[in-house]
Amino acid sequence: MMISSLTMLLVATIPNSTIAAASPSKSSVALSQQIDSYVEKASRTDGIRLPAIVSDDLFLRRISLDLLGRIPTRDELLQFRANPDRARAVALMLEHQDFAKFWSRVWTANLIGYSSDGRTDREALRQWLELKFASETSLDEIAAELISSEGKAAFDGSVNFMLRHAQDPVVPVGRIFLGVQLDCARCHDHPFDRWTQQDFEGMRRFFSRMRPRQVTAGDYELRDARGEGEKPQFLTGRQPRTGRWRQELALMITQSKPFGRAMANRLWYHFMGRGIGIEPDSVNGDNRSEHQALIESLAGVLRDSGYQLKPIILAICNSKTYQRRLSSSDPDWPL
Repeated sequence: MMISSLTMLLVATIPNSTIAAASPSKSSVALSQQIDSYVEKASRTDGIRLPAIVSDDLFLRRISLDLLGRIPTRDELLQFRANPDRARAVALMLEHQDFAKFWSRVWTANLIGYSSDGRTDREALRQWLELKFASETSLDEIAAELISSEGKAAFDGSVNFMLRHAQDPVVPVGRIFLGVQLDCARCHDHPFDRWTQQDFEGMRRFFSRMRPRQVTAGDYELRDARGEGEKPQFLTGRQPRTGRWRQELALMITQSKPFGRAMANRLWYHFMGRGIGIEPDSVNGDNRSEHQALIESLAGVLRDSGYQLKPIILAICNSKTYQRRLSSSDPDWPL
């Protein structure tokens, strides 16, 4: 649900049912406790003393930057000081209109970087993402549409992801949505991981029917051509049953366990400044973190919630771990 920009000041305008819907569920609270328990155990194992919980003012600044992309206004700060309920503050920000807008900018950068290549409409993609986050579309639905979409860059925002990577889609799709690095396998079998040239070629064929073309000055479109050819093959060995190869790939990816792990660690990266032990682009095979159990717990909550963002965000932001985190460059931070 989207609300006006004055909501943080005029809290009374938000229905209690709206706040309750964004409040931590039992599974979210349990995950917060699990995060804290895991980090506390890791700190004892490493002989690290965890810092104290940050002040209310610093907490508000932190969640405002992480959820809305800006520092709190004076009125928001005074409102929170009058009622320093941290869980309520997180729930309110998740309902603020700036949440969807900010997260659309974050994910646009994740998907296509910060530069423009002349064929993609960056703002169309961002606006599409904003609508998806505002309507609480699940992450798996968003990912599936990004991977499989067709249309014109200016009118079909989601198609801009594949248009941007039309020349080499396997690497960004694997990196972003599976936490799999397939760069090396493009030319030779990966020296440190399980992926082979054959794996890369099997994935490449999912995109072999894509046909980007310029339709007007400054506007491109992407369509899939019809045709035969050797069937593609997913990294698990699974092959499509129909001729809709990219649509089937989208399902294979979003129904796989690596998708949940990659999304969970990418969210952790956003809030904590680094991935859990590893970067979110490498959550597979030999690159798995020694803290894989925590990644699996986060991924499990994502899957159980139908890949909704809010439950896992509530769990992370309401954890003591998030509320006392150090700088991401601090070498003594566990995980």
